[in-house]
Amino acid sequence: MHAPIAPHLLWIDLDAAAPSLASVTGWLTPDERASACRFATPELRARALSARIFLRGVLAQALRIAPSAILLDMGRWGKPQVCGGPQFNLSHSGSLAVVALHPQLPVGLDVEADAHSVPESALAHILSVSEATSMPQTPDEWLRLWVRKEAVVKAQGMGFCSDPRRFSVGHEEVGRWRKVPETEEVLFDGKLVSGHSVAVALTAPCCPSTHPTITKCDAATLIGFATHLAPTEIWQAAIGRLLRQKLGDDAATLATSQPNPA
Repeated sequence: MHAPIAPHLLWIDLDAAAPSLASVTGWLTPDERASACRFATPELRARALSARIFLRGVLAQALRIAPSAILLDMGRWGKPQVCGGPQFNLSHSGSLAVVALHPQLPVGLDVEADAHSVPESALAHILSVSEATSMPQTPDEWLRLWVRKEAVVKAQGMGFCSDPRRFSVGHEEVGRWRKVPETEEVLFDGKLVSGHSVAVALTAPCCPSTHPTITKCDAATLIGFATHLAPTEIWQAAIGRLLRQKLGDDAATLATSQPNPA
């Protein structure tokens, strides 16, 4: 059995990027803009808006199509996905946003700035039997357990419609990929990005052999890529994805590589 490749984690400072990203809110759908506007304060609304724009910018690079042309579909349990594209998941906490990408395998991600960002009322409702008998004792241990649970249920695509009490992730530091018992997921976590606690899970039969790749992004690069993506590339990429769904990879590659008529 070949080890799967590790996911790619891309992150951005939302507060630093917000002034630039505010110039491309047209990338978002009306529903996405409305959703961001529901947050209680201007700061939270700006961060939510920037996080959505960041996600579309990352997907545009992966798919080589314009950010506004990306069609996001909500799965049965509300997890966003893109037809014919990579598996992805977004999480943001405070001014940090992180996107996890994988070319094939369902991926789940959670990032938290500190233990105060975790709702205390929820903690007692996520412990498995074994975790309840050896409970976390410090805020860092609680935070570690929380982000792990979140990442696993997000990889499963069901959120907390999946009962987090039926599997154990532990609260001890580990620092490597490992299988999550009673699930189909593997898990990696740590202080991976800018001092934040980050956990990433893959639905995979075995563990990747390398740690996740981590890349810091900036707004200028994201916007510049989308701005300079030629229309022919946009349409050729879109046609290629549709053909792959109908004809398979080889036929799609042949069709989209034909020279344009003079």
